[in-house]
Amino acid sequence: MIQKEKSETRERIIKAVLKIIGQKGTVKFTVREISKVANVNLSAVNYYFRSTNNLLNEVEVYFAEKVQEISSILKREDSYTKITLIEWSKATMELLSKNTGIIWIIANKILNKGSSGIFIEKLIDENSVFLKKIISKLTNNKNEQYLAGKVTQLISDISFPIIITKGLGKDLGQNFNDFTVIDRYATSIVDSILK
Repeated sequence: MIQKEKSETRERIIKAVLKIIGQKGTVKFTVREISKVANVNLSAVNYYFRSTNNLLNEVEVYFAEKVQEISSILKREDSYTKITLIEWSKATMELLSKNTGIIWIIANKILNKGSSGIFIEKLIDENSVFLKKIISKLTNNKNEQYLAGKVTQLISDISFPIIITKGLGKDLGQNFNDFTVIDRYATSIVDSILK
């Protein structure tokens, strides 16, 4: 019971950080802000994470685990279908849409450290092999350059609108808070990938 409470508290803190960063558009935040949003006392944040850097690293690990859960969609036995690509695209967009703070964490890492971090590695490395196999089967094309281009296009089409609308606040004429819009958009990008 105590272990479950600790796990829930850690997750609330991590989700609070993602929310704060997403709202502020910067990775600068205070422990007081975190404790208020997570509904925990100030000492809990320090107890679980010790430093801001540790906290940001844990947020990224948490998010990478969520990406890995979504990756399981591609690994199912029945995964070599158009529906699988749509389902994976939709789930990835929904995850990014709900957790826009990760966009700022990644941007901060790239700008300050020259590294994209574990999230991008999980998104690309974990999924590229499976995406290439599925796209190859559906397009009947085995050319590695072609498949790499299609995977790049798919990942870009998924992430770019979220980065622009949520990260920069630019209106692209679609409400990516509405999951029916995400569903429609995911279907259209998969259709374009498979042409």
